[in-house]
Amino acid sequence: MSADTRREWSQLLGLLARLFVGGLFVYAASSKAVAPQAFVIDIANYRLLPKLVLPFVAVTLPWIEMLCGVGLLLGWKTRANALIATGLLLVFLYGAIHAIRNGINIDCGCFGSTTADPKNPIDGYTVLRDLGFIFASVVAMVAPSGQLSIDGWLARRAGERQRDPRDEGPTTAGATDAS
Repeated sequence: MSADTRREWSQLLGLLARLFVGGLFVYAASSKAVAPQAFVIDIANYRLLPKLVLPFVAVTLPWIEMLCGVGLLLGWKTRANALIATGLLLVFLYGAIHAIRNGINIDCGCFGSTTADPKNPIDGYTVLRDLGFIFASVVAMVAPSGQLSIDGWLARRAGERQRDPRDEGPTTAGATDAS
């Protein structure tokens, strides 16, 4: 497989991962942003945060997710947004593991508020699902930006190829022959 073909496949995989994680974050955020009072209860059910910060987290977290998701969908500041998404997903994974280890029978609240009687309690599947989301987010972070992104458009508009150290092979630029 040629280097160009590998780069094209990497860009395609990165695009799919970026769109998946971005769409996931926009969907999750939109369902929580419309009902922050219910989201406070979902967060409190994890028994991880002090009550004083719950309203702040319930109001700000969905908007952080929304901005991150929109940034990923548009391919704007892709690596930064994917890094934020990965960090958030790791926190969510920790919360799921915490709930399982402590026998807390709750729905994750990941995609909107639920009742006290969860229809889909946090379990091993939740952990595997979150690991899959983390994998996709890391792929979006490390894959080279392609043509279908604001990052790529800005690089082309500036008249230079987007620099990605992973794309460059070993160089001898600046090396002098001592013989």
